[in-house]
Amino acid sequence: IIGRGGHASKPEKAINPIDALAVLAIQLQLFEFEKANDMVPTTAAVTYAHADGRITNVIPREALARIDVRYNRATRPEDVISAVKMIVEGQGCTAEIEVVENSPYYMNPNREFEECVAAAVRKHCDIDVKFTTEGGSSDARFFAWNGIPALEFGTRRPNMHGDNEAVYIEDVK
Repeated sequence: IIGRGGHASKPEKAINPIDALAVLAIQLQLFEFEKANDMVPTTAAVTYAHADGRITNVIPREALARIDVRYNRATRPEDVISAVKMIVEGQGCTAEIEVVENSPYYMNPNREFEECVAAAVRKHCDIDVKFTTEGGSSDARFFAWNGIPALEFGTRRPNMHGDNEAVYIEDVK
């Protein structure tokens, strides 16, 4: 995010990219991307932020943000890039965007394979199966892209990758 640096005693003469980054982080949480009925909504979250703030009385010219995007089939990567640019430019800054990795969504079109697995789980574990994309992406997509039937099978995760990450005890009995 590129703004205009300046002296901290004259913030009106600068365009603070840190302010734009803060607005970006909040507005991305509220932004409504296109929805796909059978998939979780697209999400975009700032997961890293940095600005050269070694000198307390200087408003920096640039700030860096890393954004993790989990998108469904209704949202294109270009839609997310446009949203980021719109938000940042609305704060008077410009956005230089580098896409580091672009792994598209994947939901297995092979329902026969899914139903076979679900029937076995119902029969042997006496539990119902819920197919969802809530877990984000998994390595199963690499198999699926190569024509190998794959799905992710596991427990519910109440705080995936967060503090006190855990699983429910009843899910592993």
